[in-house]
Amino acid sequence: MIPECPTCGLPLLYAPDVAPHERHERRKDHCPKCGPLPTSERLARDLEAVDCGILAAAARLGEFDDFKSESATPIGDLVRRLEVVAGVHPRGAELLKIAEAARAGRYDATEAEAQAWARSREGREALASLAPGPGRE
Repeated sequence: MIPECPTCGLPLLYAPDVAPHERHERRKDHCPKCGPLPTSERLARDLEAVDCGILAAAARLGEFDDFKSESATPIGDLVRRLEVVAGVHPRGAELLKIAEAARAGRYDATEAEAQAWARSREGREALASLAPGPGRE
C-alpha cells in the first residue's frame, strides 16, 4: 500500500533532505503538493506501523505535539509512555526505537509549525505576555 497525504490524497514521497542510504530508517512523509506531513501525523503513522494504535490516536490529538499539548514536556511524556508500553508490547523493541528517535528530535515541531503557532491567536497572546510593556519589567 502506498501511503497517501491525509489532506490531498497524493502519494507521499521521502522528504527531499533524506539521503538514499537513510531511507530504510524513514517513512515516506512528504507530499509533493502540501509539503511535509504535520509532526503529529508522522508520529501517529510510525506508531501505527508497530501496532500501537492507542498512542497513535493520542498523537493525532496533539498529546505529544510541542504546540498542541497541554503538557510542558510532551516529548518527555511520549518517551516515558513508550518505555512503559514497550515492556508489555509484543513489538517493544520497535517502540524503544521510536522513543530514541523522539529523544533525537524526530518528533520535535518543525520551523513551519512553530511559525504557524506564532501566527495563531494562542501564539500571539503567549508571545505578547512575554514582551516588555507598561507594568511589565
